[in-house]
Order: sequence, then structure tokens, then C-alpha cells
Amino acid sequence: MNKFIEIYKNKLAKIQDSEEPVKKRWLWGLSGLSMSLVLVIWIGYMNMTINAVDPDSSSQIKTEPQIALSEKFSKWSGTAIHQIYSSIQKVISQIDKPNKLEIKKDDFNFTPE
Repeated sequence: MNKFIEIYKNKLAKIQDSEEPVKKRWLWGLSGLSMSLVLVIWIGYMNMTINAVDPDSSSQIKTEPQIALSEKFSKWSGTAIHQIYSSIQKVISQIDKPNKLEIKKDDFNFTPE
């Protein structure tokens, strides 16, 4: 393991000492590699969570009504837009409200009762 770390440190130092075009090439290459890794993980996750539809097994398909993704998104976005709109209305109502500053004089009554 230590040999791997030494090789890694040497390679990193070599890249740091290299010219700008070489650094940019490494940047683009590693960025593409990390994006590809994220994409592969995401596709694997989608394959695990979404069941595949087999046309031969139509008897296994549930007859419960399924909500389409576009309907879910439109419902969510409508709710989100409504909440944002109501928040903006609250802020505007606070801005439009006149500012009041009420100063009350303390009542100093030094007479004995």
C-alpha cells in the first residue's frame, strides 16, 4: 500500500511541475472519468429501482393506476411554485406595510400612595 501511495505522490508532483497544457489535459481526462463514474453509478441505481417490463408476463403487471412521471413533476412543480409565490406575497406585504415607531414615556410617579 505504501508503494502505491509513493507512486501516486510522485505522479502528482510530476503533474504539478508540468506545463499548463499537460495540466489541462489531466483536468479534462479526470473530469470525464469522474463524470463517467457518476453516470455508471446513476444508471446502476436506476436499473435497481425501476423494474423492467417484460411484455410476455402481462399477467404479472399490476392493475393499480400508475401516476406518470410528468404528472408527478407537474404536481410537484405546481406545489413548489405556489409555495414560492405565497412566500413572495408575504415578503411584499411586509414591505408594503407602513413602519410604525411608537415611543412611550415612562410614568415616573414618586408620590407615596
